[in-house]
Amino acid sequence: MAISLRARAVLKRSAIALGILVLLLLGCAVLLQWNANALRGPIARLAAAHAGRSIHIDGRLELHLLSFTPYAVVNALRVGNPDWAAGSDMARIGRLEVSLALPALLKAQIVIPRLDIQDLQLSLQRDAADRANWRFGTPNNRPAPSAAPDLPVIRSFRLNRAQFEVADAIRKLRFNATLAANQSGGDPAQALRLDGAGQINGAPFRLGANGDALATAERGRPYSFTADIHAGGTRLKFQARFTKPFDVGSLAATFSASGSDLADVYYLTGLTLPNTPAYTVSGQLQTQGTRISISALAGMLGNSDINGTMTIETGAARAVMTADLTSRSLDISDLGPALGAAPRNEHSGRLSDAVATKANKAVPASTLLLPDAQLDLQRVRGMDADVRYRAQSVNAQKVPFKDVAWRLRLDHGVMTIDPLSFVLPQGQVAGRLRIDATRDVPDVALDGRLSAIDLSQFHAGKGEPPLNGLLLGRFTVRGRGRSVHAVAASANGTVTTAVPHGEIRSAFAELTGINIARGLGLLLTKNQQKSPIRCGIANFNARDGVLTAQNIVIDTQTVRIIGKGSIDLRTERLDLALDGEPKRVRFLTLKSPIIIHGTLLKPSVGLEAGHVAKQTAVAVALSAVATPLAAVLAFIDPGLVKDADCVALLADAKEAGVPVDAPSATVAPRPVPH
Repeated sequence: MAISLRARAVLKRSAIALGILVLLLLGCAVLLQWNANALRGPIARLAAAHAGRSIHIDGRLELHLLSFTPYAVVNALRVGNPDWAAGSDMARIGRLEVSLALPALLKAQIVIPRLDIQDLQLSLQRDAADRANWRFGTPNNRPAPSAAPDLPVIRSFRLNRAQFEVADAIRKLRFNATLAANQSGGDPAQALRLDGAGQINGAPFRLGANGDALATAERGRPYSFTADIHAGGTRLKFQARFTKPFDVGSLAATFSASGSDLADVYYLTGLTLPNTPAYTVSGQLQTQGTRISISALAGMLGNSDINGTMTIETGAARAVMTADLTSRSLDISDLGPALGAAPRNEHSGRLSDAVATKANKAVPASTLLLPDAQLDLQRVRGMDADVRYRAQSVNAQKVPFKDVAWRLRLDHGVMTIDPLSFVLPQGQVAGRLRIDATRDVPDVALDGRLSAIDLSQFHAGKGEPPLNGLLLGRFTVRGRGRSVHAVAASANGTVTTAVPHGEIRSAFAELTGINIARGLGLLLTKNQQKSPIRCGIANFNARDGVLTAQNIVIDTQTVRIIGKGSIDLRTERLDLALDGEPKRVRFLTLKSPIIIHGTLLKPSVGLEAGHVAKQTAVAVALSAVATPLAAVLAFIDPGLVKDADCVALLADAKEAGVPVDAPSATVAPRPVPH
């Protein structure tokens, strides 16, 4: 009985206290409602301190708190811009009415039964330093983008007379848009409508989007919308839905994109993609927090198909893209735009620049083989990437590639392609490329090898190939520049090839002799007779963009061919000559070198006009070389120094007084500096 009385006393006192608290809250609510307009200044200052910018309530403030869904009405609300932005205000709202569901709040959920906005003027700005006026808070207290925002549920949303203005210096985007959302009735598919037009990087830009009525949005029901974007010649279409409404980290969509250059989507997505020919791609997109996953990616880039998967992590300070891509069939010419070459067919509507942009050249573009389009350093530095690619078959016309593969990694402006592999039916070209774009003028280093390439596979005509044998090679080159041509024009390093043994068409060997009667006779009769190659070497030293022949020697059964000259990569001019010495006395022998002039794009081959050389020993030409022959062979492969066919050439050269000493075969070639 005593316990019951004490319990009753406690309950009575608690009820009295609760009643007093309720009366106080009701009294405060009544006072706030009655004198709400006097609170405009304190409320605006409190909001401004939290947002890190000025906020003003110039009109009347109404509070209606005596309800399970209390609401407020704010008239003439202004949200200011940060100091760096143009214009005084980021947003102006003529009238804002917002309510809050108290029962949901007790369950730790934010539910807005009604949101009514009238006469909205919104100006969104971002400058070249990536300062955006839509990021609130001070730099010290601004949250990191570690997760996608989870927006509150809005039961009823009405937007009347809304105007948007966007100016984004990074995306080079300027456009004006109108947004309407009215759920009072009508077709639900038209409940949300966004229309915008402007320019993106100097090209026309249009945006249209339709969304479901927000009144149908529930936590357990998807919210669907469509979007159609035109940017120059680029078109991007989405059919999307939020699997969890008001959670922008739960987006699922199917998309299709088409345009003249895949690199142009940078202005829409912020992704640094390579330049390509005209493309059409489609896929499925899924967001989970700050991760964007793209699956079932499929389409065409020029004449090449592309398939694979991709993920983009946006939560870190730098976006990170990971991709695994394949092609069933690659047209090798479709790689040209990625290196700066113009696509086969230019398309209208192209955005005004991309990853590579054309530069002013002292040499006319029509005379150049190596592209001179400039790499956009800002984009390369803007994100990180790890991309794997493999082509199962290759259409390369004159070069019978059957497999292409590489792995590209981009880390804070340093691009590495390793491995880089081009496989032929017999042989392989493989290497490693590194581009340091952290400097205004990038450093480029290339280290590659030619492995057991059968020369007979490079024969497009009928009959026997003019040259048989295995080609080996090594090249280590370093240059500086923002284009392929600029890097080549500043190249320093070594390019070396060798044919340890093989066969050459006798007509060519005789002509370098030159035995006019026999050489021209074999050509005119289309004779396919072959002359064995004991050993062939071509060694060039690159210095400041000029490839100078150090050793060009082709030792055949009938003639030893000696080459000299240079290739100027700055102008792409050729200045080479092939001279020969018959090993047996021949009648009508005329010593006149075969010369190779012209350019890399348009070479010309012929006899040197009006030149009759004196009969000179091959040893004289051999002794003029700067690099020991055995050292050249060891640079390619230490085993070549002991190759039976090349040993004979080395022995002959040594007897003639030619430097042939080789470094120790156990010493690895000096790698390309990074």
